[in-house]
Amino acid sequence: MNKEYNYVPAYYSVKNNEIFGKLPLFYYKISADPYKSYYYKSYTNSADGIEKMTNKDIEYVFNSLRHRVTGEFKLLLYAIEARYKKEQEMKAQGYSLTMIHKAPEQGVASSPQVVTRHNTDKQDRRKAFQREKQLLKYSSIAPVVLKDGEGNETALCAKINDAYFYVSLDEKKPAFYKVGLTKAEVMDVYDVGQLLEFASLNPKTEHIASNLALVYQKFVNAKLPAPTKTANEVYYSKVRIALAKGLQSFSPVERQLCENAKKRQR
Repeated sequence: MNKEYNYVPAYYSVKNNEIFGKLPLFYYKISADPYKSYYYKSYTNSADGIEKMTNKDIEYVFNSLRHRVTGEFKLLLYAIEARYKKEQEMKAQGYSLTMIHKAPEQGVASSPQVVTRHNTDKQDRRKAFQREKQLLKYSSIAPVVLKDGEGNETALCAKINDAYFYVSLDEKKPAFYKVGLTKAEVMDVYDVGQLLEFASLNPKTEHIASNLALVYQKFVNAKLPAPTKTANEVYYSKVRIALAKGLQSFSPVERQLCENAKKRQR
């Protein structure tokens, strides 16, 4: 038990609706299902020796992950933690776990409850689901420019053929990455060509397209590697949030670009 293991980032299993990973003290597996709660740990990477976590173990996992995960994963973690806290509140009031995790009956109105943190988590998850719905509507989304607090253009984000792209516009620190849920890749010449063409068709980004090839050449010459897993999570989250917001305020020209791209890809 005094043997420590290195940290391994948390993963989410869609099939089992759970998150799992490895912290310095143990491996862990936690349910992400709102109506099915379990918290397991093991000191080896196998089913052998698996045991239920104590409350102290569970709080250790939440405290350890809270500042390590980002983006939509953080929203999921908040929701699980809110479920855990609700469990503790209801158990203190004498409710059994079966009663706590029984799915609500359809059509039966429940009395309103004031649970600020829980309600905030629900709103955040609802926003994440709405964002996902918007992003899935188009296989390609017109480029969106990110700006800093002083209005300077810092990055270009786009979705092309279901792939997400992040480009840093800082010529001193260029970055051309294809980002995803689990890893990032360096954009190749073909990727950059597609992005350049897409950006040149949009009046808001055509000035960026005219200089994009030169910035990419500086990036290639610098021989920079693909970003780390943590950096990828940050870029991936930034791109998706930027594109979802962009879709809400796109001009007719930008929307038409998305529609035209969808037609070409059919």
